[in-house]
Amino acid sequence: MYIIILTLTLLLIFSFSLLFIFERRYKESMVSNNDSTTDFYSNYKGPSSNTEVWNNNIIQKFETFIKNYNPLYRFNIDVLQKNTSEDEVKYFLKNGVWPWSQNTKNLFMEEVSKSSIINIDPLNSLNKSMEVYPQSAILNKLYWNSPEGNFIVNGGILPNYGKIPNVENTIRCHRHNKSGNFFMKKNIYKTPNSGIDEYVSNEDIPVIYNKFQFLDEPCNPCSRLNDKSNFSCRFKIV
Repeated sequence: MYIIILTLTLLLIFSFSLLFIFERRYKESMVSNNDSTTDFYSNYKGPSSNTEVWNNNIIQKFETFIKNYNPLYRFNIDVLQKNTSEDEVKYFLKNGVWPWSQNTKNLFMEEVSKSSIINIDPLNSLNKSMEVYPQSAILNKLYWNSPEGNFIVNGGILPNYGKIPNVENTIRCHRHNKSGNFFMKKNIYKTPNSGIDEYVSNEDIPVIYNKFQFLDEPCNPCSRLNDKSNFSCRFKIV
């Protein structure tokens, strides 16, 4: 009887030890994944560029496949060719899904798991999305939903220095009236009806908005709105 109790006790201790190890490794992997995710969005260079024109036979097979299996989806072949290689299309025709790297899958799964609006199965969402989005398209979509992409589109909120009610101080990309290009602009209220509304030099952006960090020399983060293929200005939101 004593031996049985001792054996069960040892098994219980062993099980808890394994659980502790697995939990620790899981947390470490999550930290690692979060770091890699941040690095990806900070270093994202925009949609990949494909210079090869698809073979006409491939185009016909692709159009037939979509018509038969995914008739509700609409693909612009001209746009698709610019960001997707012929090898990717061949993979899609053979497997019914677009080829994604493991890193892309991890990024996608992480973003889906963050959703607090609806409860969906990340794996099921992954499989469905791979039926629709080539890798270049989904990475671009993920980027514009990242903190960095959101900052370019919506800007950031600055402190309400004067404690003025019902106002919001902001820094965001704004189209210049003369050039038509986008530059960073701050809007800070001094009173409910007036304040500072002026363009900001690139060097001053991290000073005004402390969540913003350049990864290289100061540059215009709004350049991505001037040219959607221009991701040369590298920064991150912390």
